Amino acid sequence: MKIWNKIPIKDNGDKLIAIPSCLNFVDPHPYYHLGAPYKDKTSIWKLREEVINRLVKVNDYLISKSSFNLLIYDSWRPLEVQEFMFKRAFLLECEKSDIDISFENRKYYPSILKKVEKFWAYPSYDSRYPPPHSTGGGIGCLFIR
Repeated sequence: MKIWNKIPIKDNGDKLIAIPSCLNFVDPHPYYHLGAPYKDKTSIWKLREEVINRLVKVNDYLISKSSFNLLIYDSWRPLEVQEFMFKRAFLLECEKSDIDISFENRKYYPSILKKVEKFWAYPSYDSRYPPPHSTGGGIGCLFIR
């Protein structure tokens, strides 16, 4: 179990808002493209307001000092999307190992779960211990020219 599953998270009330167009992000969202179940297709790209404020400052700084800027490829994920991606990663790992099972039998394959949990947070529905990207504070981005 990863450390984020052991640390209670208290919502600070910072709003989850759309990422502004002054920041670049991958379109369509890579997980939407894979079939992830985003309920509202028009508001996939969201983060906490303070995270966005900081990203805008970093992006502005990069642009002013170099020819780089940020490209966001991942942001807030609803729990349904986190669950979809975790299950998908688990089943792909099984496939790589020539194991044909359903996700419901995952407890019998702790070594595969351990591999998956290196990159994907378990989709906990306990509001005290949500996966990082489901809080709106997690982000994936690259520097691009």
